[in-house]
Amino acid sequence: MTINRYLSGSFAPVTEEVTAFDLPVTGRIPAHLNGRYLRNGPNPLGIEDPVAHIWTLGPGMVHGVRIRDGRAEWYRNRWVRSSSVADRLGEPRRGTPVDERLDMAPNVQVAGLAGRTFALLEGGIRPYELSYDLDTVGPAIWGRLPRATAPTPIPSSTRTPGSCTHSPSCTARSMSSTSS
Repeated sequence: MTINRYLSGSFAPVTEEVTAFDLPVTGRIPAHLNGRYLRNGPNPLGIEDPVAHIWTLGPGMVHGVRIRDGRAEWYRNRWVRSSSVADRLGEPRRGTPVDERLDMAPNVQVAGLAGRTFALLEGGIRPYELSYDLDTVGPAIWGRLPRATAPTPIPSSTRTPGSCTHSPSCTARSMSSTSS
């Protein structure tokens, strides 16, 4: 049998959701760095045919670390709950996709917009909204989004070397804007 390299080693799927608190830190986290670091990627939930498995298709899993006051407060990982993922986990569906044929769990990116967090999928297919704790709210309902405003620049007197000065997409700025 041929081994699928995307199902072993550092590519092996994570098999369970975890929540951990008060994480050990090697080195030092700057005290002024506050917020969440989030990442999303493909993470299959049960594999029917390992040889035919395509790494980039299927469910996504969001991983997050909450940083505050020089500490890593928590780590969480959660599968994005598309209807098919919720069904497979034996959970109730959260919202309804626009089209059942497009019921795919986003596995590409996480983005913040207007105080909300979204898991995204390539190709413009509807993203799923996530709660602060990374639980899936359901497919995004765009009609309820408040109008986005231009980012407020950080005053030069409060900037630290290497800090972002222009956009909420900058890591340090994004992390501080997602804190609560």
